[in-house]
Amino acid sequence: MATKQQQIKDVTQGLALGIISLGVDVEFRSMAEFESAFETPWRKWSGSAAYPSLGGHRFGRDIYFAAGKSAGWRSAVAARWEGPPMRPVEEHPDWSPEECADLISGGAVTAKQWQELAQAVVARTSH
Repeated sequence: MATKQQQIKDVTQGLALGIISLGVDVEFRSMAEFESAFETPWRKWSGSAAYPSLGGHRFGRDIYFAAGKSAGWRSAVAARWEGPPMRPVEEHPDWSPEECADLISGGAVTAKQWQELAQAVVARTSH
């Protein structure tokens, strides 16, 4: 099983990938705004079981903080975040969403599942 830190990184990338693949512009201006948009959809999302170390009280802040550090990630990534305000950035526009999802989760979560999470998160924002 991946470490908690690796799971946080995977979810941070996966959410960015999902938002990018929806083709919407979303910015999170604060940690509170991100947590409010993210935590309820996460708890209902079918892919969350692939990340058993994540959850609990205000765990969305872990994802938000990882997003803020993603510009410094050294390994191959499908997507990063930039900001503030935090917004997803595509790293490999020539890769398909399925290829990116496979890089992130090794097949445990599909591109469609990341899109479903992203859609639920975006629905809770004022984009």
